[in-house]
Amino acid sequence: MMSPCAAFAERWLKGLLLLAALVCSRARADALDRIELTWRAPPGCPNEREVRASIQKLIGASKISESVLHAEASVTRNARGLFHLKLVVHDAGFSGERELDGASCEDLAGAAAVNLVLLLQSANSERGLDAAAPPATPDTQSSTADSKSNQASLQLSDAPTNTEKRSSRSWRLVLQLPSIGLSFGLLPRPDVGAALGGGVVFESWRFLVGGDAWLAQRLSAVAAATAGAAVQRVDVFVRACRGFALDRLELAPCASLSLQLLWARGEGRHIAPQSAVAPWLAVGAGVQARLEIAAWLAFFAYADVAWQGGRPKLLITGLGPVEQLGAVAVSFSLGSEWIL
Repeated sequence: MMSPCAAFAERWLKGLLLLAALVCSRARADALDRIELTWRAPPGCPNEREVRASIQKLIGASKISESVLHAEASVTRNARGLFHLKLVVHDAGFSGERELDGASCEDLAGAAAVNLVLLLQSANSERGLDAAAPPATPDTQSSTADSKSNQASLQLSDAPTNTEKRSSRSWRLVLQLPSIGLSFGLLPRPDVGAALGGGVVFESWRFLVGGDAWLAQRLSAVAAATAGAAVQRVDVFVRACRGFALDRLELAPCASLSLQLLWARGEGRHIAPQSAVAPWLAVGAGVQARLEIAAWLAFFAYADVAWQGGRPKLLITGLGPVEQLGAVAVSFSLGSEWIL
């Protein structure tokens, strides 16, 4: 059985711990009230409530400034697919601005919370030094304000973060797989095929190399419907695109150069099944739209018009023409892009 003294000591200790918890909680709430935060970020990023919760955890029992810190933070997405943070803070005695790029919005939200807490603590330290200083004249007040502004700017600009280190790589590898395509203009019927591509993204530029394989078609000879040719087309392309980002959506005009290869084989009664191949170059211009779902995955749609450098004419010896390919091809493709 607990003695009266021990019971009193236990109640006294519990009360002291409860009072300390209330004081710390109240101190954090008061500290959070001294930050006027305006937070803007794309969907899927941490919201203002979550950023304030991070600030509250970081403050702890630290001493902070008695004045109110005004902060404006905005997160956008740039053409490289990275997130961009612009943080502007100002107080009666100082102001500053910082810009960061990061691979994830969560990293930038954490960096913003850390910077705001550090600024509150540094402002408190500066005011402690000012309290011991002699009375200031208007001239010295002006120079002191300038000094505080410079110190705050240095605090915002010179403290490297993990976000900056992660965003140092300005290029990425991409793989476009799988994708399907539809082409009009070269043959009498539309071509349906599949494509594979890959390349590198450097800042706003995208350089791709790939190929399309189209399903075989059978073309009838003009002179006899029972005779004709089976044709198969494959092309290999290089493509350069310049992207313009609109949050998660990117639009990019593109230019392309492709090597077209056409295989043909004669078919029908009394037709020798001989094969022939015809290569030629084509120049194209198009536009690509990308919707980024995650940092590693996007869906794309591509459309282009290609001018053919050659127009092979299919002939069956002794029977006559089968078909002549068109001069212009219009193509569309849909697929997924994996960001490495």
